[in-house]
Amino acid sequence: MPLHKFVCQQEKAADAAFNGFDMPGCYLIARYQKGDHDKNYSDYLGIYVGSSEHMSDGIVSTPTRLGDPDVYADYKYHQNVMLFVFPCELKDLDERRELLLRSFEGSRLYNGSEVLA
Repeated sequence: MPLHKFVCQQEKAADAAFNGFDMPGCYLIARYQKGDHDKNYSDYLGIYVGSSEHMSDGIVSTPTRLGDPDVYADYKYHQNVMLFVFPCELKDLDERRELLLRSFEGSRLYNGSEVLA
C-alpha cells in the first residue's frame, strides 16, 4: 500500500471505533523509482524497518520530523513510498524486527546503524 494512502486512512480512522493496525508488528517503508517499480518489490532505492506495539501509531509517526529523516524526506517530497506490514505477537516483536534488519542490511537500509553485529 502507498504510505500516503495509509496515513490518509489513519487520519480518518482516528475518529472511528476500529483501527485494523492497532496491534504489535513490524513494518517496512520502501522508496521506489517514481511509478516505475513494475511490481518488483526488491528493486527499492531505500528501506526503513520499524516496529511498534501499536503499528498504526509507529507507521504514522515515522514520516514526521520526529521520525526517520530519510522516510520524512521521501514522504514530504512525494516520492513513490510503499508500506508493508508484518503483524506479530508482542513477545515476538524484537526478534522479528532484528530478523528484518538483518535481512535488509546494506547501504539502502535507512536505519543501518541499528543493525546488530
